[in-house]
Amino acid sequence: MPAASAARARLSSVTARSFVLILMLVCGAAALTALAVAGQLVPGEASFARSVQDVPFGGAIEELADVLASPFVEYALVVAVALAALRVRKYGLAATAVLALAGMALNPAIKELVQRDRPTDADVVIREHAGGFGFPSGHTQSATLVYGYAAVGAARLLPRIAAVCAAGAALLAIAAIGFDRVYNGAHWPSDVAGGALIGMSLVLAAVWMPEWLRRQLMARTVRGTPAEGDIG
Repeated sequence: MPAASAARARLSSVTARSFVLILMLVCGAAALTALAVAGQLVPGEASFARSVQDVPFGGAIEELADVLASPFVEYALVVAVALAALRVRKYGLAATAVLALAGMALNPAIKELVQRDRPTDADVVIREHAGGFGFPSGHTQSATLVYGYAAVGAARLLPRIAAVCAAGAALLAIAAIGFDRVYNGAHWPSDVAGGALIGMSLVLAAVWMPEWLRRQLMARTVRGTPAEGDIG
């Protein structure tokens, strides 16, 4: 198989897997959204939320999460990855940064559509009195977009071991921020899960779109190339 054909086949396979994964995440997010719209919780969710609030050293995790979720840290991380991508001429990866940041703006609109109330003092201990609706968690959705993008960037820019470590750190950051939202009583666990699923769907879509466009351009180029023996 010629090198160009092999490259197209690999790209097609990766694109197909990405699409299937995005579809699975969207289905999971849709299921949680339907529960939230109906004003229902996942069975056992309230009890689980109270258990999270009793975790030892929860306050220390909360302080770390506050730093990781700060806008300065998140935006600085996105810019750093995008600049590193531009430096090595990975323009698709750099463009993904713009799409990932745009995904953050969707959270308020989704909350207004779903209109799920946050936990009350009768449900859990309220350590943070947050305003507005609860589903999906904006902090978790943003963290998933930012740290998910950073993990993708690490996979494409760093050696394998460093990329794996970066992906692990990204997952821990997202988990800490999600924990913080439940620990503070600002969100139900399903709010956090919904934010994570929506964030993962958006970041994968943001990664997939440039690759899909590249594939379409490659296909058009191949179709426009005269076959051997044709008279030009």
